[in-house]
Amino acid sequence: MTVDREERFCYRNVWENQASDVHPPLYYVLLHTICSLFPGRFSMWFAGSINIVFACGTLFFLRKLALLFSNNEKLQRLLSVAFISSAGILSAVSFLRMYIVAMFWVTALTYLLLKQFEGNGWRFYAALFFCMVCGALTHYYFVLYAVSISVAYGSLLLRRRAWKQTGLFCLTQGLSGIVSICCFPAMLQHVFSGYRGKEAFGNLEQSLSDQGLGRIAVYLEKLDERLFGSIAAYLAAGAVIWVLVFGVKKFQDHLTDDKRAVTDRYFCVIVAEALYFLVVAFSSAFLSDRYMTPVYAVLFLTVFYLVGGWAQKLSAQYYLHGMLFLTAIITVNGLRCEEWANLNRSSEPLLRAAAEHREDDCLFIYDRSWHILPAYFEASNYRSVTFLREEHLEQLDSMELSSRDELIVVTDGENPEVVEQIMDRCLQLDSYEYLGQYGYTATYYLYGEQAEECAKAEVSSRKELQR
Repeated sequence: MTVDREERFCYRNVWENQASDVHPPLYYVLLHTICSLFPGRFSMWFAGSINIVFACGTLFFLRKLALLFSNNEKLQRLLSVAFISSAGILSAVSFLRMYIVAMFWVTALTYLLLKQFEGNGWRFYAALFFCMVCGALTHYYFVLYAVSISVAYGSLLLRRRAWKQTGLFCLTQGLSGIVSICCFPAMLQHVFSGYRGKEAFGNLEQSLSDQGLGRIAVYLEKLDERLFGSIAAYLAAGAVIWVLVFGVKKFQDHLTDDKRAVTDRYFCVIVAEALYFLVVAFSSAFLSDRYMTPVYAVLFLTVFYLVGGWAQKLSAQYYLHGMLFLTAIITVNGLRCEEWANLNRSSEPLLRAAAEHREDDCLFIYDRSWHILPAYFEASNYRSVTFLREEHLEQLDSMELSSRDELIVVTDGENPEVVEQIMDRCLQLDSYEYLGQYGYTATYYLYGEQAEECAKAEVSSRKELQR
């Protein structure tokens, strides 16, 4: 949970840990660097600061990206307010993992490619290379999005017969892939032969046969709740009505406003988002909104500007009022319905109970070592914590804890059988109280009723003698 003074800025550990895990190392390099500045200390803000910085960076590129679709600063400001007020964005920022960093690289890459329609130069390829390497070393789903948008962007280059640009683009992308693999060779094993990679390919195979529609429906619902205040169905219905009333030609006229490049930009992001959504929906290990987080910003912008463009066609005078009203509905609905699961509020009752038992010792019975981590804040309340694997329970007989008349016991999940076994070995303990559950563990307060009665009797007899 902390960095030892002897291992400050020791990035070998990061590489070894992540090679044994299923994620690339860049996020953990950043986290280890920050923690190395505060050796021996733990704070949520070490990880939280990473999310804050990269969320602000995402907003920066989102605003620049918005002006590529429409040089309308009022609409850009409204988009910014909608983005930073979104329940889905705020909830994602409070999830202390690498997904906000991945969202930053996705948004930056999208801006780089769509900005490229206005010209090119060596700075573009240098920035593209840097973005691709950093994104690939942050999360493998970034690679999925990068491949998707590169296919769309490359097809436009071929259509324009820009052979030199196509060659330089492919060379840059290929070189960034090689450098990424050289920096972290374990990524090939993670993707193609690791347990999470095999699980993804297995899910993809099953989804293509019989489970795909169900998984798509779950992810559509999650995106609707997180980003669009549960009104995405109404927005989709409005788009269909637009096409039916005004026709496809009018729809295309909107997309081709100002410059032909606007149409190409919509094409790139829509193709990339659609491919990303389908592959993630079909292959993800869990049906969790975290896997959609990397495309939150570009997806939110795409829908917002499509709706804004259609509203402007309907009423050039009042479209901003309509978009403001729509933003208010999405924001209020999202904030009202958001459960804020990433804030871990369900742990509060157990943490209060742990604080009340701060003078008690804790016996932590565990099965898998990584099940211990979510109990950090609870366990840190107790006077001491002794960790013991469930299969080594007989070692309790030789421990000083076995003579306690009060003891906190944390088990892997609700496990009263283990509690009973502990009371059989600790003769002073004959009763227990269930305090609560959080993460992977459940907590019990063990005490001795007989010992408590004897203590009360002893106090009473002393009072009688005093009289």
